[in-house]
Amino acid sequence: MVNDKKFEGNWSKDNNSKQHPFYFIETSETYNNAIKNCKEIRKSKVLTNLIIDKIELLSFPPTKESGKAWDNAFSSYKPDIFISITDFNKNSLYTQPNYYNNQTNKDLPLSINFEYKLKLTKEKYKDGIIINFYDHDSATSHDLLGNIPLNSFKEHYDSKKTVQTMKTNGIKAKVTFHYE
Repeated sequence: MVNDKKFEGNWSKDNNSKQHPFYFIETSETYNNAIKNCKEIRKSKVLTNLIIDKIELLSFPPTKESGKAWDNAFSSYKPDIFISITDFNKNSLYTQPNYYNNQTNKDLPLSINFEYKLKLTKEKYKDGIIINFYDHDSATSHDLLGNIPLNSFKEHYDSKKTVQTMKTNGIKAKVTFHYE
């Protein structure tokens, strides 16, 4: 007994087990109110903004599915790569303003860094996002090289950077992100 309101000690399974400190404090708070307050405090500490720091393209299909080159002879048959990010409903969240001319897999990795933070609120990423890699075409519509879906976002309580490498739809990419 520390005083008439506090009792403390150590608990262990047996004499050879690790000791775990504990204490009990007399309070007028009910168990249900204590649980509710803990949940509210925890919820207030959740970081909800997804910040994409960098996207690195590691590989892409050398040709279109049809076997044709990405571009015509004037462009050396090589794609001019840029990205766009959409939600799963195909709403645009970001489109890269420039592109990288005449790329091949030998030129990779291709790093896409963001001049300003690419910040997505939880409402925009909660159902998942898709990183789309395109071949920029001036005269025709842009060709989709492939895409990477991201849809396993969990609650985060720190802003530590996460790096994920994914391969899907003919694309291999590394995405670096964190939460604020």
